[in-house]
Amino acid sequence: MKFEPFMPRTIYEDTPRKRKALHRSQRQQREALPLLAELIAERQPDADTVMTQRAAQWAKTQQEWRNSRAAAWRAVRRLYFSYDPELRAGILKFWNAHRWFTKNPGNLHYILKRVNSGGYIFDKDAGLRNITPIARTRDCSDEVRSAANGQRYARKYGVPVNS
Repeated sequence: MKFEPFMPRTIYEDTPRKRKALHRSQRQQREALPLLAELIAERQPDADTVMTQRAAQWAKTQQEWRNSRAAAWRAVRRLYFSYDPELRAGILKFWNAHRWFTKNPGNLHYILKRVNSGGYIFDKDAGLRNITPIARTRDCSDEVRSAANGQRYARKYGVPVNS
């Protein structure tokens, strides 16, 4: 399987530019309500407090993103391993050979969804084949159209496909 690390873990960087943006934001909040400017200024935290809070939130957010990505990989792998080994090999070969499907769980899930819906049909000799949706098959033969419909019906209702 292709796998691409999500993103490197980084620490929150407290830069002068971020501090200037914070001061500008706080000034704009005070200027928006001039009659309450003193009250607003009293309630605004100082820059060090805000930067400390942002650093804590950054670490927490990064971990949530990583957990979410890991959960997506686990879900798509569970779905992938629910197929028989022959079909899995065809899916994996198709995914690895296709340059537009990058190494993320969303792309593998898309392929598996297309296999389930009959958009991709597995053939032992040809591997995974793309069948265009029926709405776009004006130029397809009746044989291709009926094969696609049969595959979709079989997947939806769990009945064997007439070959």
